[in-house]
Amino acid sequence: MNAIPITAITAISTLALTCNAAAPASAQAQTAASRPLRIIVPYTAGSSSDIRGRIVAQALAAQLEQPVIIDNRPGIAGADILAKATPDGQTTGFLNATVLATATLLSSTLPYDPDRDYTAVALISNSPEVLVTDAKLNLNSVAELIAHAKANPGKLNFGSAGATSLTRLAMELFKIEAGVNIVHVPYKGIGLAINDTIGGRVQTLISDLSGVQPFIRSGALKALAVTSARRIPLLPEVPTTAEAGLPKVLSDNLTGLMAPIATPVPALRRLHDAVVVALKKPAVVQQLTNQGVIPTPASADEFRKLVRDERARWAPIIKAHGIRADG
Repeated sequence: MNAIPITAITAISTLALTCNAAAPASAQAQTAASRPLRIIVPYTAGSSSDIRGRIVAQALAAQLEQPVIIDNRPGIAGADILAKATPDGQTTGFLNATVLATATLLSSTLPYDPDRDYTAVALISNSPEVLVTDAKLNLNSVAELIAHAKANPGKLNFGSAGATSLTRLAMELFKIEAGVNIVHVPYKGIGLAINDTIGGRVQTLISDLSGVQPFIRSGALKALAVTSARRIPLLPEVPTTAEAGLPKVLSDNLTGLMAPIATPVPALRRLHDAVVVALKKPAVVQQLTNQGVIPTPASADEFRKLVRDERARWAPIIKAHGIRADG
């Protein structure tokens, strides 16, 4: 499998733009297909979202017969770059439905507005998440973690991929439902948080399975529960949060492809159709499944509905408990 370079798209010269504008429509389409498709991943290289994005990117490159470049721009910066990108169908972003739904609820100072600056291309995948702890704590269940946290209020820390990330919100919801005081430590990427959990600087976190799976296997992290409605085939022995007594703690990482708001409809349709076909190929399905990711190709309308549903679910929780990006 050829590696996908992590780099931004090289600027196109004025001459090339001029020539392209004068070319026939078919020639323009060929020119567009020969240019790299840029997928902005607002997460660090090597993170679970990055791994998933690269699998999808390679599948799209084969389906579109077009170079595809992953551009890692962690955090709010990446989301803002996507919002301000030229809407020509050559720049897209790999974004989480919950983050899209809650970003403006968590912060009033964002440089972009997910509702006004993006248009949906397609839903791509569902990546179930796992509650893990530093194995050195010797905690073997959710009940033991809760008891330990209650015996040590404010002394345990949890890491997240950032202040507005799903990994942060999922743990905030866990804290609320479990009635515990665990201090939030935001990182610029879940990989850094995972490393610090293994190192003991933070004690627990919720992450996509693909990010923590190797460390669960090695014994460095202990998986206590999956935050999905059902158990994960790759961790059949690990209970769900509902089975552990916390049925409201659900945090599937539903991810889709977004584009700048004014991207032409034909370009959106071309990308959507390529996603649907690519994600049904057995080899791609197997690659994602091996990472604990469920391919869920669906329409732009379905992706938008998921975002609305996530906002309806999280808004009252965020408001009632005063969860903020700077908190």
